[in-house]
Amino acid sequence: FLLYLFIIGLFVNMKKTYNKQCWLYNHATLLTMEWLLHIFKANVKTSGLEKVPHDQKYMLVYNHTSNFDPIIESWVLRKDNVIHISKPENFKKPIAGRVVYRNCYIPINRDDNREAVKSILRAIDFIKDNKYCIGVSPEGTRNKKDASELLPFKDGCFKIALNTNCPIVICELYNTRNIAKGKMLKSTKVEMNIIDVLYYDDYKDLNTHEISEIVRNKIQNKIDERKAL
Repeated sequence: FLLYLFIIGLFVNMKKTYNKQCWLYNHATLLTMEWLLHIFKANVKTSGLEKVPHDQKYMLVYNHTSNFDPIIESWVLRKDNVIHISKPENFKKPIAGRVVYRNCYIPINRDDNREAVKSILRAIDFIKDNKYCIGVSPEGTRNKKDASELLPFKDGCFKIALNTNCPIVICELYNTRNIAKGKMLKSTKVEMNIIDVLYYDDYKDLNTHEISEIVRNKIQNKIDERKAL
């Protein structure tokens, strides 16, 4: 399987911007996700999936503590074709990085505002053209410290919603950080919870900072509820 990914990755031009998926690389991406979740024995429990508007393209936002976060979300919501915005380093990872790049995942350079804007505009076009749902972590990076306290949100990502009028699907992930620690010897129970969905009428009169605060509070409240149990 790794050889298969390596071979098809050789045909990916990392200097080219791809705006349409190829069935081969989409299939390979999903197979890779399924394979990783299987070998690392991630036992994923979901809740709130009935809230997701599967009939339209949406923006998926979530707390971020593990590299498995986008893998779990894209696999669970695979019928909705969720692609993620991610740091450029992830596309340099051996084998799989080239495959997800060809699958239209979007690199974002957080150190270059002009390039970051281009990435956001590309995400906006994908939703406007009814191509793909967009997954993004408003924290901007993995929270490597206290998973019970969210990092500050990057408000700019919510321009995606304001420019497309799309639903904002708010997700909370739990215990994903411990998947890799299992060393493939035992199952790790993780959760993916859809907390709420904000529709355009819910946020049309708000700015990006106000939307960001609402989303952050909803995710943090869910995390706090878990701590109180």
